Amino acid sequence: CMNNLAEREGFIVVYPSGTENPTADEVRTWNAGGGRQSYACISGYACENGIDDVSYIKALLDDLDWIVNIDKRKVYATGISNGAAMPHRLACETADRITAIAPISFGNQYSTVDNCIPTREVPIIEFHGTADPFATYEGGVFNLPLGLSGKIISIPTTMADWATRNGCSTSSTIELADVSDDDTTVTKISFNNCRNNADVVLYRINNGGHTWPDGQQYAPPLSIGNTTRDINANELMWEFFQRYSL
Repeated sequence: CMNNLAEREGFIVVYPSGTENPTADEVRTWNAGGGRQSYACISGYACENGIDDVSYIKALLDDLDWIVNIDKRKVYATGISNGAAMPHRLACETADRITAIAPISFGNQYSTVDNCIPTREVPIIEFHGTADPFATYEGGVFNLPLGLSGKIISIPTTMADWATRNGCSTSSTIELADVSDDDTTVTKISFNNCRNNADVVLYRINNGGHTWPDGQQYAPPLSIGNTTRDINANELMWEFFQRYSL
């Protein structure tokens, strides 16, 4: 429903297209990091073949500037799974182009084998389920078809690392109201008093799966876990994004 939100709020939404795996029809992925020192190359083909997706995103933004009237100070990135790990990498490598990020269901895999040294503090709002069967909340071993195996970074480590990079000095935890009968609850963990007000926020979906909060239940809960209806990720990330400008 990102299109609906964009129409309502008057922002431009763009869906970049990852690299197609020639051996798996309709599978497109991002080179989001990992692939060495026993850490999973989570995208498979794009990572294993060293696809330069950072340059691709930069070129895409340059091309957009010729097509639509964009505000270069307000460019945000979101995605789920491998598409969440890529915004983490963009925050590490293109902080001069990406204002803030909102990853869903994956941590900063890039930082496991490469130095993540942004040129500025990058505000982050993350959404992640504690019962995610693929990108497990506590990290560990990642094991999926297409040879995607190896270690993945945990979400607590990912968020603590970003809080350190952003110079955050305090944190707070709030249990949100359980307003739906979906077998999930939500805990908001905020790292505050960060340099340049670049806050780091985690919405921990207790018993949530590999899903987009209030999004489509695209597969049965037994295979991907539960989709929470207690919060709407699109609304929350847009509210967060609007606080920040380069």
